[in-house]
Amino acid sequence: MLVNTVIQLMPPFSGKDRSHAKDDVALHFVSQPELDKKMVRHGTVGVRLSTWRNPEVQKNTPAYSKIEEISLGARTLPRSRNLPAFAACVDEVVIAALTTARPSSEILRDAQRRIARERITFR
Repeated sequence: MLVNTVIQLMPPFSGKDRSHAKDDVALHFVSQPELDKKMVRHGTVGVRLSTWRNPEVQKNTPAYSKIEEISLGARTLPRSRNLPAFAACVDEVVIAALTTARPSSEILRDAQRRIARERITFR
């Protein structure tokens, strides 16, 4: 990925622990409009309104013309100790959808069964 490549090319931080370099680079990218646009050109999802509203970005990826509208109705994930188990289940759904010929309905049914079996709730 582009961020990993940038980190590898970065000079060592003076007096700074390099274990946080990835976080620093990510913040650097999202804090600058032009860099966020460049990340979108490399296939990542832009995080800035200026990127979402950019006519060039919208022309190349028409979904960006609706992303702001869609995000306005988005809810935040609830805080729960079960979130990691739920995220693992979602990961399995995505991987199965991308790497198998199984019908989506079957993949989702199995995931829902796992969630029920493991009692993954957000209460």
